[in-house]
Formats: sequence, structure tokens, C-alpha cells
Amino acid sequence: MDDPDLQIIHVTTDEMFVTASRKNVHYYMFPARAKLDGMNPKLWNTQCEIFLNSIFDIYSPKTFIFDGDYPFRGMLNAMESRPEMNRFWLRESSLNYKISSLPGDAFEVFDAIIHPTLRKKTDPDTNIGRSGSVFCNPILSASPEKSQIDLFRRKELPDECQLIFFDVGKREDLAERIGLELLSNENVYLLVRENMRIRSLLDHPRTLSHPRMTYCEALSVSDAAVIYPDHFSVHTAFFTRTPALSVLEEGKTIRGLQEEFGGEDIPLLYLDSFTNEGIIQSAVNRLIDHNVQFQLVERMEEFGFNDDTGSLTQLIMDYHA
Repeated sequence: MDDPDLQIIHVTTDEMFVTASRKNVHYYMFPARAKLDGMNPKLWNTQCEIFLNSIFDIYSPKTFIFDGDYPFRGMLNAMESRPEMNRFWLRESSLNYKISSLPGDAFEVFDAIIHPTLRKKTDPDTNIGRSGSVFCNPILSASPEKSQIDLFRRKELPDECQLIFFDVGKREDLAERIGLELLSNENVYLLVRENMRIRSLLDHPRTLSHPRMTYCEALSVSDAAVIYPDHFSVHTAFFTRTPALSVLEEGKTIRGLQEEFGGEDIPLLYLDSFTNEGIIQSAVNRLIDHNVQFQLVERMEEFGFNDDTGSLTQLIMDYHA
């Protein structure tokens, strides 16, 4: 993205992520169907196809990368009419839809499906369709220097206070309960991202918002974190050695993480989505306990992480040239 000669078109369904911070990046936002009351799925996909075709007509991109969980019909139709375009699907979530619930031709249209992973070397989607498979190490961004971390904490935090990075996805009801439980401790501050919409947390005097921070930077400056259980979030927490509590929506999520990390004993605290107040309080108390944090970090260090961002980028650019 830092190459001024490389033109990047970023299309998203979330306006919170549209930001004009780089001259060589153009941002476009198409509203998610859930935000349009009464929107017919077929009509939404048709409009999405028209929207993407317009962008493809304007820019004639050589490469298209989709990093979502569900390849929706409008996108697939627009892609399918551009066989000259390199087409990659980055599947890195532990919350992926069941293969049977995904459009079957998704595994035909993409040239390759990319799996950033710590341990897995195969996936059910490798047996479906004609798309190739690329397995690589986790995709991670660079950690800030210790001097930058120290400067941030001196500027933003009183002495002896803990900073908790708070990013749990769209489960606002449970997120609010966990966030308020954390803030009931007077020495706890929250660090939130631009996707935070819960007013009781955003308006709290001990909540910090730094929308320009990368995920890796936010975890690096924090003492602990409450995170969404996708692979990117968990990989980054382990990479930065940040003790974490994750909110799991169903049993298959923890099974997916156990498979990803090669065993049942993962140094990660977690809650399910049907938990009660007593369990939330207990989990929060463990997360901010210095002894528990030390034990989690010590066990995280057993996992060696190799960042494949550079080599994956080079692979894509080799096809792009």
C-alpha cells in the first residue's frame, strides 16, 4: 500500500472503515443489506453487481481480493465476467460458514483460496471446485517500537492503570455487559476502535478511541484484550503476547481454534454468548489479574509465529505483474 505507483480500490459494506488516509487508495462504500429495511436479497445482489461492474469498468483492476466470510451472489456475478482479472479469496475466520451453505460456484470463480494459518495444512474447501489453495503463515502487521508504546502509555494513562483493548465484533448486548464490568474497576481504561457504537462505553471518561491505530498497535500498547474469535484477532494477540478474553458464539468456534493451535489447552480466556453476570465478572477478574496475565503470556511464548505478509504480497504481485 505504500507504493505510490500501485493503485488500490477498497470496497466495503461498512462506512466506519472508509478513510482517505492514502492518496493511492480509493474507497467505495456499498450499504450492507441489513442496513436497508425491507431490502429484497435478490435486488440487493443485483444492485451490488451493477455497483462492482461500474468500478471494474472504471479502473480495470488486474487483481481482486475478497476477505469476507460469505461470497455473495452480486460479487460472484461481477467477478465471473472478468476472467482476465486475478481473483483471490482470503478465508481467515474461525467463524466461516459451513461449506454446504456457501454458493457452490464460489469455489470455481476464484483462482485461489488463501488460508493464513498457524498449523492447518488442509481444509474442506480444497476438495471442492477448481479454485487452487494457498496455505501460509498468519498475516500480521508490524509491532510498534517499545519507545512508541512507552510514549503512548505515558501520555494516555495514569500510573498503575491497566489498558484493555476492547473489540468484540457486533454482539453489542454482551459487549456492553463485559465493557461496563471492566470499567467498574477504577484502574481500568478501555481502548476502542472506530467500529465501537455503544454509547455507554464510548462516552465513559476512561474510554480511549484511536481510530488510526492498526490492530497490532492497539494490542501492543494494551495490558490485555477482549477480542472477536476470528483467526486474525487471535493470531495478533498471540503475536503481540497480549493476554486475551474472547467471546465465542457457539461450540464450533472453540473447536476451530483448538484445531488451529494444535490442541485443547489454548492460553486464551473465553466466554460463550449465553453467559450470566456472575461468569462475566469472574472472567473479567481473571483477565485483569496480573498473575493470570503473566501465566497466559508465558504459555503464548510457546507458539512461534512467522509472518507471511511479505511473501504472500509478493506472490500476489507476481501474478499481478
